[in-house]
Amino acid sequence: MNFRKFLTLVAVAFTSVLLAQTTVPAIIDSSQVWTNAGSPYYINQNTLIDSNSSVVVLPGVEIIGSGSNTKLLIDGEFRVMGSVDSMVGISGLIITYNKESRGYNPNNGTGAYMQYADVVGTGVANRAIDLQNTDFKIVDSKVTNAYYTIYCYNQGYAKSKLEIDGCELQGVQAASSSGIHQGTVLTIYGDSTTTTIKYSEISYARYLQTAGKVTMENCNVHHLDQVQFYQKVDMDIRCNVFENLMQGVLLKVYGRDSSAVFNFVGNTLDSLRPSPRGMALFKMEYITSSYVIPVLNISQNNFLTADNKITLYGSNSNPSSSTSIDFTNNYWGGISSAALDSAITDYNDDILIFGTVDYSSMLSSPVLSCPTVNVPTDTSCQASYYIGVDTNNAFNMYIVNNSVNTTSNTTYTWSFGDGTYGTGSNPTHYYDTFGYYNLCLTIEDSLTGCYSVYCDTIGMDSLGNYYKREGFSITVLNESDLLSIENPVLVEDVRIYPNPSAGTLNLQAIANSSELMRVSLNSLMGQEVYMSEVRPIEGSYSRSLDLTQLSNGVYVLKIQIGSEIVFKRISIQR
Repeated sequence: MNFRKFLTLVAVAFTSVLLAQTTVPAIIDSSQVWTNAGSPYYINQNTLIDSNSSVVVLPGVEIIGSGSNTKLLIDGEFRVMGSVDSMVGISGLIITYNKESRGYNPNNGTGAYMQYADVVGTGVANRAIDLQNTDFKIVDSKVTNAYYTIYCYNQGYAKSKLEIDGCELQGVQAASSSGIHQGTVLTIYGDSTTTTIKYSEISYARYLQTAGKVTMENCNVHHLDQVQFYQKVDMDIRCNVFENLMQGVLLKVYGRDSSAVFNFVGNTLDSLRPSPRGMALFKMEYITSSYVIPVLNISQNNFLTADNKITLYGSNSNPSSSTSIDFTNNYWGGISSAALDSAITDYNDDILIFGTVDYSSMLSSPVLSCPTVNVPTDTSCQASYYIGVDTNNAFNMYIVNNSVNTTSNTTYTWSFGDGTYGTGSNPTHYYDTFGYYNLCLTIEDSLTGCYSVYCDTIGMDSLGNYYKREGFSITVLNESDLLSIENPVLVEDVRIYPNPSAGTLNLQAIANSSELMRVSLNSLMGQEVYMSEVRPIEGSYSRSLDLTQLSNGVYVLKIQIGSEIVFKRISIQR
């Protein structure tokens, strides 16, 4: 081809891309799907999605606000559906879900939901995602550069749910290592919010503030001033890493329910940054006797490098005695009892402090795996499935329904992730195109009061690549029915540990094939950061993966043998 003509073709193509843009009006009064064909979408003024309208954003779209205080106000539905290899970019906006907005619906995956979104806030003094009485779920996404990264509050007696899974949340990061980070990376006001935070990285801000019922597990929290748990109802804080905090972790008791439980188990607390005098890795505040100390389970944690490890703070109505606070069965970094005593501030230092730390039984070695904790739940059943491939039909995927504690009265609702739904324990579904789909199973039983939701990402073709043919189908099976299928070839019993990992990950699986196994790892931006191929001994596979060169964060592990693909999400935390 003539080189001059080639340059002309490139210039024309580039010009056409620049012209592909959409200016969003101030009022959105019709349902829309925002696609790459109209991207980028410019929001140059405060904009409202009205209560009868829905905006669904597809992979690869970029949404650009004019910055400062420009708001996208949502009374209807705003749903972001990015993919692992084509995230949705949002910048220069305050995304506000008003109390009239459509909250996340786990039965069909609609409403206030974001996946694979890269949200960049407008900096100091503003919010990135503002939730008002709204059920909201965000997975595999990044939210950065906002004073309030996610701000959640309820009005009156309203209740809401917040789910954060596999995300990276940052405040306003300082320009230099000696600077001060700004913002409250997660703010939850009120006691009527139920929050679940899993496999996420939270960093570079002043505070993380939570209230209400909180489950937080397998997260990496670093470079904050303080993590604050305002306890009034049950909280379950498990298997997280808290490090490089200036003022440590704060438990502030202000409840009146003596049956409420505070679980703080399997966590690692390390490396206080230079801080005001009196700060500690863990601080418990009990201000007045009108509040009630909950049932405490603070055990099997690692309290590592810090001059001050535990501080109790609060008034003592009877200075002649104190309340014993159980900190037994923790690891204290291998220091002696005398050294530990000097690293604790309690009644023994000041009789006006309400409690005495009991550390009489100390672990001799650090806790390296996540302990099992019995946590009370509202339901006895559990929705679940796993994935297998029909080797007799390269374009059919088996979804094996292995939900537990179901009855003949249990109902099943499937959200296939492409805007369609099915019912029953064994539906079939055909996808028009290849790609990633968020498949959600909801089970419910009115007799037992059971309710459970399980979601995962599926997507396939015969080579493990995407967008190659017109479509594929899925067939849902009960696990017990697998015995009636002749010679199914599945990647079974995939086990990954430890997860989160500090860099060395053990992978075990069972495969009824000696075909070449490809193991790869992708970042949330879709970049392949690790790949290995091995021909396993038929029936078993075991390997240690060296991921020490990877930075902290959440990754997608892909295991492929022939036509079969299994996806797992892992977290690197140090």
